[in-house]
Amino acid sequence: MKNILIIGAGQIGSRHLQALKAVRTSIQIFVVDPSPESLKTAKKMYELTRMGESEHMVRFSNKLPHNPEQIDVAIIATNSDVRREACETLLERTDVRHLIFEKILFNHKKDYDEIGLSLRKHKTKAYVNFNMRMHPMYSSIKDELGDDKIFYHVSGGNFGLVTNAIHYLDHLALLAHCRDFTINTNLLDHNPIPSKRKGFLEFTGTIEAKLKNGSQMLVTSYETGGAPCQIIIFNKNMRIISRENEGKFWIAKKENSWSWQEILSPWPYQSEMTTHLVERLLHKGECSLPTYQESIKIHLQMLEPLLEHLNRFSKKKYNYYPFT
Repeated sequence: MKNILIIGAGQIGSRHLQALKAVRTSIQIFVVDPSPESLKTAKKMYELTRMGESEHMVRFSNKLPHNPEQIDVAIIATNSDVRREACETLLERTDVRHLIFEKILFNHKKDYDEIGLSLRKHKTKAYVNFNMRMHPMYSSIKDELGDDKIFYHVSGGNFGLVTNAIHYLDHLALLAHCRDFTINTNLLDHNPIPSKRKGFLEFTGTIEAKLKNGSQMLVTSYETGGAPCQIIIFNKNMRIISRENEGKFWIAKKENSWSWQEILSPWPYQSEMTTHLVERLLHKGECSLPTYQESIKIHLQMLEPLLEHLNRFSKKKYNYYPFT
């Protein structure tokens, strides 16, 4: 029987757990979180989820066992400030074949390379959950956009700029075949706002990114208002408008005289995507998510300018990334 581990049973971790119920192979699931309330809520959500083809064994604990069995797939869904400790403790105690990180990865720059060295030492294949790559429509437009530079605009009302911008940066890097970019923070508001997650910060305003190949991105989060998030992606060959809250895309292509086509493509819940992700890792040993090493560059090229911007205007000076 394959072993799956989830560290962190909060909102995202609970969604991963729900997804595991639909995995078609019988698995043994371990869920670890120091909060009894989080474990209780996660257990309740799992029990309310419809039964899949196979029955699984699920164990809940407030701490990681000292000598757990080999883990086939581990998901670390903690906040960024404790993720390094969770990862190191896990790797020290057992063999892990595949490891999936939530983002933002860590809140200290040195953690990125040091965890990379630890993953190589333990021969663990690691990925970061930039799940736009798993959406059928977002992945299908890659070839149609071609090799010309891409313009990528995102806007919405107070939607969590930092925690979401990194998803869009990864997606643009995939579409443009380029991970080298610079960030301009001059259009960001000076003062950060509290994140939805206690103890962390967010920004409003606009993050501008320029890729080495000429592609550009603007991601704007308005300070007030509830405007739903809208994504516009275009180049000389194609235009795409995405309204994820409606599950709709509008696409116009040069080859079709720029006539608009509406496509229904609802955004899959994380509790659906993780099912396919884990099954693919168990049976094929690979997945469509970016590797840990690929994701380091995306993270640091964004986080370093944001930290500089924060310290430029904040009375308190930070030596870490207060984002998650």
